[in-house]
Order: sequence, then C-alpha cells, then structure tokens
Amino acid sequence: MKLFGGFILISLSFIVCGQRPAQNPVPASQPRQAVNPGQDAGQIYTGLGTSPVYGVNLVPFGPEAGDQKVHPGMLTSGQTINMHMFFPFYGGLYNYSVLSVNGYIAFATVLDQGPTINVGVESTNWPQQQDPAMIAPYLCKQQIAQNPSPGLRTGVYYRLILRQSLFGRGTNTNMPYGGTMQQSSFFGQPASKACPSTSESYVHCDRNSDYFLDEMMRWLQEGVAGAAAFRADAALVVTWYNTASAVVGRSDIDAGQLSTYQAIWLTDQPGRLSYVILNYDKLGFDAADFRMNSRSGRCQALFNGGNHTGTVP
Repeated sequence: MKLFGGFILISLSFIVCGQRPAQNPVPASQPRQAVNPGQDAGQIYTGLGTSPVYGVNLVPFGPEAGDQKVHPGMLTSGQTINMHMFFPFYGGLYNYSVLSVNGYIAFATVLDQGPTINVGVESTNWPQQQDPAMIAPYLCKQQIAQNPSPGLRTGVYYRLILRQSLFGRGTNTNMPYGGTMQQSSFFGQPASKACPSTSESYVHCDRNSDYFLDEMMRWLQEGVAGAAAFRADAALVVTWYNTASAVVGRSDIDAGQLSTYQAIWLTDQPGRLSYVILNYDKLGFDAADFRMNSRSGRCQALFNGGNHTGTVP
C-alpha cells in the first residue's frame, strides 16, 4: 500500500510518502520459477525491499550507496554543498544547500536561537529577525551520538544524482533486467572523469543515476496528478540516520529513542519544477528537550519560503 499526501506551491510540488510495497512483483511476461515444496523462490532486488538497514520506507543510503557524511564539526551549523545546477524553491533558484543535523535543508545560515528553531511568518519578525528558506522533514534541535554503542550507525548522509544526458551521454545503457542498482564503474574513477565539471565524490551521473531518477518519476506519477509531465534530471538525497534529541542521556539513546528519515529533492534541467519526497522510517522523539511532562523545541515538518514568502507546516 502507498500513502501519499500532495500539495503544490508556486513551482514546487511535494509528496510525503508513507509505506511502500516490500517488493515489486515480477512482470507477468516473465516465466515463473519452478519451486519445490518448502523452497523459497528467488527475488529481484529493486532497492525497495525490507532491508534491515534501510527499512521499507527509505531508498538506499550510506557509503555503499555513494553518500558522503556531513562533517562532525558542521552538524549543528550546517555544511554547505554545491548542487551543480539550479533547483527551484518558492520562486527562487538555488545551486547550493546547507545540511544540518537539526532536520533541514536550508538556503541560508540558520542562527542558533535557543531550544526552538523559529522560521516562518507566524514565528519570526522579519526583517528584524532571520527567516531562512528551508525544506525541513523534521525541524528541531538534534544531535548525533559521538560515542554510540557498538553496531549503532549514525550520521547525516547526502549525495547528488545527475542524469547522464546532462553531460551528453545516453541513458540506461546496458541496464539489466529489473534495473537493479548494481555497483557501477563510477566508484572506481575520479568524479571529474565520471561527471564533467564536477569534482566532489558525492556527485553521481552513471546508469544507476538514470535508473534512480526514473524510479522517482514512477513514484511521482503514481502519487501526484500531472506528474507524468515532469522529467527528473537531478536529485539531492539527504538521510538523517539515528539522530537523537538535543538534550538526551545515554540511556535514552541506548533505549532506541532515535529518528531516521530522508528527503529526496528532484528537479528538471531547466529548473522550472521540483518535487520533494519525504520518507520516514522511525521517529523516536517529538521534541528537542524532555523535562518530566513539559517539552520544549517541538519537532515539526515544514516548507518555508523564507523572508515571509510563505510557510507550509
């Protein structure tokens, strides 16, 4: 079952994705396997299975998916990355973004405001106060455990996916049946050779990139009216993996009060339209601080245009 909630703002459309199928069915045109009693049939991996690492709601992430990790020293203030093309958001065009452990992709420096991060028309007195534009899957003060338990993986991961045709190459060359995302030759060569005019290792533009973008287009077409006219040429994928609330003890972290969620921001080559897909695996807290029955710094999902141009919580 797929759950979608969609709404359109100016040139930006958003999708919030809930549960997805554990696996894609084998097309009817393919012959069925001969399976003996008690024997399980083989499955075609599509990246949407019930992986113990990714869960059913997340696209693959981490170093094995070609992600880079936000530097530990920049988790709170945010790390600025180059997106190598313009993504439209609330009427503006951005070729950079700021990624923070506090659950947002921003387009300006977000100042530390105490326990609550205030943005939007109702929460800020702009221009006296800052009102930064941002995409926030789960906005509140958070942290990454610096000395996690053995086996606990944490971090904020990101990668930029570009279609090969942006660099004058063909699309989906020699893609195997089912379009499975196998390890590509990209990881064995410099990024500057794989993606001309880029040098960062988080940038990908190979046949797996084309397949990923095609899959995201299929998701949009299944969940949003009019999405069939949209062609995804680029995607920014950011995953917040096992974040903890900003004021929390080791016992709370060990008890599993952690959150994992993901944002996939897609756009076309002309920068006319973009979509955001938000994937949630688990939300183990709902505020930045816990004190008995009171909470400060409530977590929230929102899209903020910045400078009082509009907010959608």
